[in-house]
Amino acid sequence: MQVKQPLPNPKKFAILQTTSNLIIGKLERFFFRWGIWVATNPALVIVSSLLVASLSAVGFLNFSSESRAEKLWIPSDSPYIANKAWLDQNYPQTRRQHFALFVSETNILTPEALMEMFRVHQKVHAIKVSNKTYADLCFKLPIANIFLTKKRRRKRQALGPRNSSPSNPNDPSVVVPSEVLNATLQIENATGLNAVNATRDQRFLLDSDSPEPEKQESSQTNQDETEEDEESNSLWSGYDLDEEYEDIYEDYDFENEDYEIDFVEKDEIEDSKNGDGNGDGQSDDPQDSLSPEIYCDLVSTLDQKCLENSLLEIWRYSESRIQRLTQNDILYAVNQVAESPWFGYRTDFAVYLGAVERNSTGHIVTAKSAIYSWAASFDPDGELTDEGGVGVELDLADKLSLDFEKEMIASLLESSKEAEERSGVKIYVNVARSFNDITAEAIFFDAVKMAAGYFLMFFYTMFFLGRINLVEHRTWIAAGGIFSVAMGLGIAFGITSAIGLPYTPIHGILPFLALGIGIDDMFVIVQCWYNLSPEEQKRGLKEKIGLTMQHAGVAITVTSLTDVFAFGVGAVTILPGLQTFCVTCAIAIASIYILQASWFAALLSLDERRIRARRDGLAPCIKYRNWTPMAWSQKDMGRMFMGRVAKLLSQGVVKTSILGGCRFEITLKRRKM
Repeated sequence: MQVKQPLPNPKKFAILQTTSNLIIGKLERFFFRWGIWVATNPALVIVSSLLVASLSAVGFLNFSSESRAEKLWIPSDSPYIANKAWLDQNYPQTRRQHFALFVSETNILTPEALMEMFRVHQKVHAIKVSNKTYADLCFKLPIANIFLTKKRRRKRQALGPRNSSPSNPNDPSVVVPSEVLNATLQIENATGLNAVNATRDQRFLLDSDSPEPEKQESSQTNQDETEEDEESNSLWSGYDLDEEYEDIYEDYDFENEDYEIDFVEKDEIEDSKNGDGNGDGQSDDPQDSLSPEIYCDLVSTLDQKCLENSLLEIWRYSESRIQRLTQNDILYAVNQVAESPWFGYRTDFAVYLGAVERNSTGHIVTAKSAIYSWAASFDPDGELTDEGGVGVELDLADKLSLDFEKEMIASLLESSKEAEERSGVKIYVNVARSFNDITAEAIFFDAVKMAAGYFLMFFYTMFFLGRINLVEHRTWIAAGGIFSVAMGLGIAFGITSAIGLPYTPIHGILPFLALGIGIDDMFVIVQCWYNLSPEEQKRGLKEKIGLTMQHAGVAITVTSLTDVFAFGVGAVTILPGLQTFCVTCAIAIASIYILQASWFAALLSLDERRIRARRDGLAPCIKYRNWTPMAWSQKDMGRMFMGRVAKLLSQGVVKTSILGGCRFEITLKRRKM
């Protein structure tokens, strides 16, 4: 048994239809009167529109931009925001990392590849910007030379008697021993450092204003030269190495160096990872027993070097040593050196390598890539900029650092070309400003596409809004309509800036969105002008503009209000970035709607006066006499074009080609993903 559905109440429909007719009737009458007033006072409307747009531009004085993720996509009342603000204030980020990835198709652990690294090292240190080099801008790392254990012979000259306390504690010129001095004596006893030599090299026993201990330059002192035979057992046995490699390390002059190479066996490395070199899990490192206060006092007095990490640390960035290397030398050093001779810290150099291959004993035999890193620092309290010029603060630094990084990128890219031609080594560059440069380039490219899109739409509207002849083409009205879109965007950004809403990267799509909405309103108005009935065409210009706005005003009002309310809903979201974008869009769409109904309507009335006076469409000062348009130019080119396109799309071959092309494009994208 079929159940009959109840019929809708016709009275409800009657009420809704009556309400709709009432609203539409009111709007049509309003826009009819509005069109007549605009056509009567076109100059006043144009000047008023320009004045409002200019006043809105004052809001740009409060213009700001924001691209930080926590400011855009995290609610403003989230605890994370407060914690992040405290962290940035108390522990500001002052380091900027730069990387170069050296890649070889065969093996990066070759003398040729290491020479390419050294050439890059030289080029970076040779860069000079504003009389500053990398050594002036680099992040300094304390050198832990007072904690090193000697593994090789070292000549040392005794500078004088060892004094652990001053003879006169009341003498202000003498530094009274403190916890720092006592801790230093503990380290000295554990490492075998001479106290006077440590004082000479480290200077952590003296205040900045205290004199250095006097050197006793006597014959007795010269006779006190001794050699320390604390050399570890030879690690060269079992390896087929060139004798020259041993000379590289035998030639190390440790007399004037603040560091030694710490050669350890593989089992000792494993023991050190588990606890200490003794293998008992207990640390015998003297600084482990120090209090944090004493340890920090010691570290703050250490010498510093630029933080620059690479395989070249093993050879202390010495050109003569690197030039003498063989491949066996490199393999031995990568597998056995467990402490950086350059910094004095325990270092696993295998982590600098990529695509590593090992033999049956677990030793590295080849690697396809090696990373080289630099660290720079800047003053966070100085004047910071992003250098992008696009108002998107992705990674701030001072201008000097950014200029240096720009030169560094150019130098590294040049080195990459030379290295590939010379030895087949490719260098991939990632400097701290690289991300910002790429982003700025992408935004700039979008700006070019946006400008190109605006020009294309200008020619499109000029072609389809008018007729193709000297008088009836609408060049200026097309330009004025697109300019109204730009004014609407300016009003929107000015108002949002005035109320404190920032510009975000997502705002970059707004010009394209506004252009589409503005062009649509223009076509609706002009098409309504051409759709006037023959009887309406006989009326006066002001009345014709009123009739045009009567029909077009309701249509553009409905579409614009729908868009405004759609974006207005987004204004209540808790995401600040989306909220700012939605508010800006709503204001821009509303502004463009008002400008199209006023500014563009006024331009349309002036343009119609020009056509009636038979003035040139490009140069209105030129007036034609006895001008008659050609018959073919009176045809509706837009309708003819779309009719032919519709016939073309109805062909089976075209349908198949379009579907096949779409399928092919989707397949390619899936494969890439």
